[in-house]
Amino acid sequence: MWSVGIRSDGRSLVAVGAEGMARGLDPESGGEFTLDVRGPGRFAVLAVAPHNTGMVTGGPGRTFHTWTFDRATPPTRTLGPAGGRRASVRALAASGRRIATVATDGTLEIWDWSGNHLAQNVQPGDQHTCVAFSPDGMWLAVGSHRRVRLMSEDLTRVQDRGPTGGAPVNAIAIARDGSWIVSAEANGDLQIRDETPPHHTSGISAHKGPATAVAVSPDSRWLASGGEDGTVAVWDRRTRECRTRYSAHTGPVHAVAITPDGTRVISTGEDGAVRVWDSRGPERIRSGDGDGMWAVTVVGDAELLAVAHRDGSTRLCDPYGDTRSSPLSSRHGEYRGPVAFAPHGSWYAAGHLHSVEIKTIDQSAVTDPAVLPLGPSTTAQALAVSPDGRWLAIADSAGALQLWNRLPEARTATVPGQWGAGSRAHAITVAPDGTWLAVLRHRYRSGRTGTESLVQVVRLTEGCVVADHQIHIHRGEKLTGLAVTPDGSRLLTTSLTGDVSQWDPRTGALRTTVTDPDGPVNALAVSPDGKWIATAGPLLRVWDIVTGRTAAGVRAEGPLTSCAWLPDGHGLVAVGERGLYLHEFRP
Repeated sequence: MWSVGIRSDGRSLVAVGAEGMARGLDPESGGEFTLDVRGPGRFAVLAVAPHNTGMVTGGPGRTFHTWTFDRATPPTRTLGPAGGRRASVRALAASGRRIATVATDGTLEIWDWSGNHLAQNVQPGDQHTCVAFSPDGMWLAVGSHRRVRLMSEDLTRVQDRGPTGGAPVNAIAIARDGSWIVSAEANGDLQIRDETPPHHTSGISAHKGPATAVAVSPDSRWLASGGEDGTVAVWDRRTRECRTRYSAHTGPVHAVAITPDGTRVISTGEDGAVRVWDSRGPERIRSGDGDGMWAVTVVGDAELLAVAHRDGSTRLCDPYGDTRSSPLSSRHGEYRGPVAFAPHGSWYAAGHLHSVEIKTIDQSAVTDPAVLPLGPSTTAQALAVSPDGRWLAIADSAGALQLWNRLPEARTATVPGQWGAGSRAHAITVAPDGTWLAVLRHRYRSGRTGTESLVQVVRLTEGCVVADHQIHIHRGEKLTGLAVTPDGSRLLTTSLTGDVSQWDPRTGALRTTVTDPDGPVNALAVSPDGKWIATAGPLLRVWDIVTGRTAAGVRAEGPLTSCAWLPDGHGLVAVGERGLYLHEFRP
């Protein structure tokens, strides 16, 4: 993603990318809205006019385009050409009356929204690089390779504001009250110029590498910058101190913007992500080294999360990803198998060697746990605890399903699996009323078919199996996720083909399927009120469970492997290789 702009009412933002599309996004939920404009070639720059009057996009080539927020292709108007021969549009700015363009040959030009060329400015030996309109649209701040200048909107009056800090200006912004200007320079510095006499200039060493983007808060008291080092930083205007810094992107940051209420900072980068941050600190998304995070479970009332890692270990952390414990373990070593938690989070069951061990959350590793022996050479592959916490379901390596009472510890049933030991259990889910459970198993078949999946639905009465009452759902593909709706009326699955399917658990009949257009889905979770499905894959996507329409979607630095709803239904947590992400959801 190359550039981002926000409507003046703060209701939506627009990001443009190299694939030639402009996407409308909700800055709170990350959901895409209907704006979907495709330009002739790649987009590189974007400007949004005040009062929601329109936006302008530009990129390779001398033409640029104006759009309205309620209209898709084609553009409202194609304007230009900008600059000289073989030039392209490098930077854009828009007011309610005018559009300013900077071409790659350094030409600054002014246009009206009808496309009429009004003025032009060229500085011999000092190419213009960026431009911004003042809040009233009557003057411009213009950055160049060597200097910063102020110009009237018709370019007839030019005031020099001094040299750069020794490097070209990559971006420039003006405070909302017009009292100061800030420029982001290729040496990593920010230069702040007061517009009240004596026009004092102060500097901030902001980034390791070029500073590439800058934006000013609505109250003119702080600013945000982005750099090629992949970070986004928030700075106090008066003290020039860094309030907070985000490890925002895996590559250079291309653009930053601030919502009109000042609560959110938006960033886009080379990695293709559009990131939304809390301007007060890194509360919205936690990213960084994920240490191989693979799966996440909400424990109890969500004061804790359990995060499973690719090495098989499980750690407890708070909802912001701060680790609260060393890996869960016993006196025999760390647990490297499946882990399941009781509904209220007071205890958990963990697969260990040829048994399942039960411990309380705060139980010391040296204290002996309760042990459920599974049998010789038999290990647990998936676990689940009943909604009332009275019994456990264990899918074992022999292909069977074992049911155990919690107190006293006793096996109550063993249900053979249709595929036996030639399969591997992936997940177990239990109906909210405890009257049935489902086990998802995989097995590999040689040839073109590869992995196939089987969902075994077992009917229960008070934790006991109802004889000869099973449903089998067979799929010739790898299913990746398993979940049940809060009312127990639907069983849901996801697949590597991107399908999100709903099944009738009583009959095994397929009710509906929607397909994620972005590809494989690795996991899913159903909201506590049963209205929404969250899926983890290339995007963390939220679907309307009835219509199948996307309500929200947000990207991380890489694919997400697991997701879970917080108990209030207004928060989502997801994990992937790069770390843990916490999002608010506001339907």
